[in-house]
Amino acid sequence: MSKLVVFLLASYAASFVVVNSHLPLWAWVRERLSRKWDILDALFSCNFCSGFWCAALLAPLLDMAEVWTLEHLGMALAGASASYILARLTDVALSAELRLDGGIVEEHEPVDPFPTGGTND
Repeated sequence: MSKLVVFLLASYAASFVVVNSHLPLWAWVRERLSRKWDILDALFSCNFCSGFWCAALLAPLLDMAEVWTLEHLGMALAGASASYILARLTDVALSAELRLDGGIVEEHEPVDPFPTGGTND
């Protein structure tokens, strides 16, 4: 069980670096590859996509599965799912402003998507 948790966290960390890293060398490589191939732009901007491929590459390295078996595909999907879920939780945690008394303050008031009134008769 602990090996699975380490694998899922490693997959999340690797996909987080691929998607969100602002290291000068990696940003330069990511920008060049994204301009050259459009599919890589989607890969570098999607947590689920990068999580899948990071997990697919990490599974054999961490002895989680044999190379290219059904178990390997399952581990890659588990890593992708964990990367996506943890990325969404991280986004929510970073967007919330916490007060010292433990309450959460929203950054802005919610916008009504269907405002009433207007001149559209």
